Amino acid sequence: MGPKKDSVWDQFHESADNLYCKLMNCKRRLLLTIRNLALGFQPTLDLTGDFDSDDNVLVATCNKHFVNAPMFNFCSDSPSVMVKLRCLCIQNDEFVFAFGCALHNLCMDLVKEFPGIKNIVKHMVFLVKTIRKTHLIQQLFDKISKEKYGQTLVLILFTKRRWGTICDAAKRLNRVRTAICQLPTEILSNELNIDLAPKLHDVILDTAFWKGLVALEVLFSTICACLTYLEGDESTLSSVYACFLAIAHHLQTLPPNVSIAL
Repeated sequence: MGPKKDSVWDQFHESADNLYCKLMNCKRRLLLTIRNLALGFQPTLDLTGDFDSDDNVLVATCNKHFVNAPMFNFCSDSPSVMVKLRCLCIQNDEFVFAFGCALHNLCMDLVKEFPGIKNIVKHMVFLVKTIRKTHLIQQLFDKISKEKYGQTLVLILFTKRRWGTICDAAKRLNRVRTAICQLPTEILSNELNIDLAPKLHDVILDTAFWKGLVALEVLFSTICACLTYLEGDESTLSSVYACFLAIAHHLQTLPPNVSIAL
């Protein structure tokens, strides 16, 4: 049972306390549909979280007010407001466990803790951002793409809010590598009035970067595939174990050239 229209979550504009109140309403609504009330208690669907009642009426507000209440756990991604929300869930004894998404955290740790991966991602983001925000370079890239691939291919920007984009961004850059590497030659040979910044020129012609980008795609392909599956409606608790097992096997059996490139 999802939250009502007036109980939509917006983690970027609401406090952890407000989100906690909405989470508790969702939890109580769910409890009312799957468990019987303990003797003497009455239900409430008050969306405000204020449970005013007569002294003689006992309003059901927590697990112990329901017969054989199940164990509740809360999992979320990890912006600061959600971290605080997870703390509130544990402090108020409403949830047994509260934890961040392990696969998102794994992606974050791989990028943050391994200098080689961090450097490749940094250059990848720089390359995509610079081409996309420089109109003349973007125009030239589109022209070359149309000639080589029969269509214009949009460069994908990796963002921390959507971890799956790290693999998508690397895959797209690897596909259009020839078109991107042709940019300096095209500008020079046709004497185009386009300023190709030295840093962008160096990244485009950096062989180690492109080898690392291929390795990055190999590294994150299985992780992102599992992440996408687990975010879908058809995933089950048993599939979580299978996905983590697949990721563990993937990391343990990476080809030597991938490890070297990263």
